[in-house]
Amino acid sequence: MTTLLDTRLKAMTHLRRLLCEGAPPHTVKRAIDDNVWFTPDDIKYAIDAITDTMLSHDAVTQWLGRYPHADKGRRVAVIMAGNIPMAGFFDLLCCCLTGNTALVKHSSKDRHLMQWAQECVRTAFDADIRELREHTEAEALIASGSTNTAMHIRRQFGSIPMILRGHRSSAAIIEGNETERELALLWNDIFTYHTLGCRNVTHLYLPDGYPAAAIAEALSCQSHRMTHPPFIDNYRQNRALKIMTGAPFIDGGFFTLSPGNRSDAISDITYSFYRSSQELSDTLAAAEHHTQCLVSHRHIPFGSAQKPYPWDYPDSVDVIDFLLKP
Repeated sequence: MTTLLDTRLKAMTHLRRLLCEGAPPHTVKRAIDDNVWFTPDDIKYAIDAITDTMLSHDAVTQWLGRYPHADKGRRVAVIMAGNIPMAGFFDLLCCCLTGNTALVKHSSKDRHLMQWAQECVRTAFDADIRELREHTEAEALIASGSTNTAMHIRRQFGSIPMILRGHRSSAAIIEGNETERELALLWNDIFTYHTLGCRNVTHLYLPDGYPAAAIAEALSCQSHRMTHPPFIDNYRQNRALKIMTGAPFIDGGFFTLSPGNRSDAISDITYSFYRSSQELSDTLAAAEHHTQCLVSHRHIPFGSAQKPYPWDYPDSVDVIDFLLKP
């Protein structure tokens, strides 16, 4: 007897197969035209991260085995961000996976790529996906964006159940015994998607006395250099401003490494020192509500921040559990 779980697993396998074919060239071109920060490599990386990690058979089986499999049939608004390629994919997937009708509002910065992914989801699940036209249509809501956008959405949609995500960033903890390979992999955690994603590492916690220049040297290796013109322009402006103001920094050649709190400049990676495990623990606790994920020996492995598993929920809010609640 075929169960609903079996049906879902089969649909996920079909979805993975569709995505593995890759976005059509004309879709990639339109996506890049819509968003100056998108590149063909970033788009491919985003699709590969979904197919190789999020939708791998073992991950999907383990993930879906945690939940009851009952269709809910609600109308769920899914308001998507466009900061990185396919940022809205996971929320759409969760909505259709639980048998809900998805009322989608695409970001203008990622509409063509998400429309392609949306058709893949529709085909695999025979899903009911529509455009969000009026806020009164929705019975629940999932939205990602800036903190100000989240406040506006809360006012607009009122008291319906909702998940609202504002701005977060990520960090890495350096203990001082990292291998050369781990420090090289940190490049992916920081610079994939030009540091624009919430899972991008933009702050480093270093043990007291650790030479920050060693991090800059590891990140600026010739085999990994940022060349995207908008990012390089940001780096040059950021570097010039630091020189003019006398702010301390280490020049990485295409980024700056600066002491202090997290920076507004996307090319500026910041760092701070900790003197003990207790001090680090206290610092992490204070920053918990602003931190998306942590890369370290004890958290997400180096190089894996941009390849989340399906249970690595944004803001640690279980989307499936939210969608299955009565």
